[in-house]
Amino acid sequence: MEKSVKRACEPVDLVVLPGLAFDRSGRRLGRNGGYYDMFLRKYEDLVKEKNWKRPLLVALAYSIQIVDEGAMATTPNDVPVDALVSPAGFSPISPVALKLYG
Repeated sequence: MEKSVKRACEPVDLVVLPGLAFDRSGRRLGRNGGYYDMFLRKYEDLVKEKNWKRPLLVALAYSIQIVDEGAMATTPNDVPVDALVSPAGFSPISPVALKLYG
């Protein structure tokens, strides 16, 4: 995976992330492999190295997948999303998403 990140020659503006559940503070429950979190951490390093703008991290979810804040356990390796998109609409979470779309 690291090779695929290092191959990037241009920044991306948006990353759409899957998940089983999300909370309103941006926590994401994946399938317990940590693959997206590892990829995002490596891409974050590349963003810093190349002085690129950080992409907006957005999760697509059904309303039933959005749980109360604090309902999910997280680890320090988990990368939170900036916003949720559900049938109820766009929900900005991070300061970046709030500034862009709040």
